[in-house]
Amino acid sequence: MRNQISRIVFFVFIVIYVAGCAASSSTTKSNKKPMKPSTIALSMPSGWDDSIIDRIKEGKGLKKRIAVMEFAGNSKFDGKVDLKLSDMLITSLVKSGKFDVIERTQIELVLSEQNLGMSGIIDESTAVEVGKLLGAEYVLFGVVTSATQQEIDKFAYTLVVIETSIDVRVIDAETGKIIVAEHASGKSESKVIKSSEGTVVSGAVDYDSEYASSAQNAIDIIGEKIGTLFPLLGYVVQVEDMKITTDIGEERGAARGDSFIVIRVIDEILHPVTGKRIGWNKEVLASIIINTTEKTLSEGTVVEKKTPETVVQPGDLIISVNR
Repeated sequence: MRNQISRIVFFVFIVIYVAGCAASSSTTKSNKKPMKPSTIALSMPSGWDDSIIDRIKEGKGLKKRIAVMEFAGNSKFDGKVDLKLSDMLITSLVKSGKFDVIERTQIELVLSEQNLGMSGIIDESTAVEVGKLLGAEYVLFGVVTSATQQEIDKFAYTLVVIETSIDVRVIDAETGKIIVAEHASGKSESKVIKSSEGTVVSGAVDYDSEYASSAQNAIDIIGEKIGTLFPLLGYVVQVEDMKITTDIGEERGAARGDSFIVIRVIDEILHPVTGKRIGWNKEVLASIIINTTEKTLSEGTVVEKKTPETVVQPGDLIISVNR
């Protein structure tokens, strides 16, 4: 009888202990605070150049004028596929909404007059000369460094790996400085299954599309790297409470979820000795996230203001901070 009572008491103790642990665990979980959403720093983007504001004050467009030369080294594709990497890169730059790309016919005319080929720019001084003749702020030229095909026996199939590597440089046509010097490699893989007689049962018969895919992958990498150096710029056109309408739409590359800061240009910063303008005083007013886009407009919501009293106005400048 005594042993039975002891077992009952022990069982009750265990039940109470387990219930207490469960309650403690439940309390712990309920006390956890939800994660705060990430915010956008109310500061100028890294690498910002006030010459952009000079352009605005001079009545110039917000897009940079760039001349894209033909890529050298296209012979790497001889006997494989006919690719125009410069055209691929032009498409990428235009889609970014950040550049006015100079027409190919205009470039060809100037280079012909100067007795240069489309891929004839080989140094910074020539790039500056041609850039000035074209009215370009930047001149881009590149070279295909390799285009290789490798076949790897996987027993059941053959893995064909095609890789294209390119080097690209972008020259500031005013200063002659190299502002972009990038290397990128793009890869494409495909499986090929052959019969015992060597006939292709499944997979590509020729690899034109695979070479194009690998080249496009390399171009996309370069295009993204160039794009990050040039923020997307526009204006606030309408304000309604916390809703901001901008003049950057889908045509300029705006997308849902893009982050921008709103700034107001105040006055010049003058050098104390020369008296020349060396920059601008700017006030970062707020940060916004784009919610919806149209062809020429986008709407966003204010995420954070500098102070509760800060007022965003039409005409304030917006600058992308995540692309």
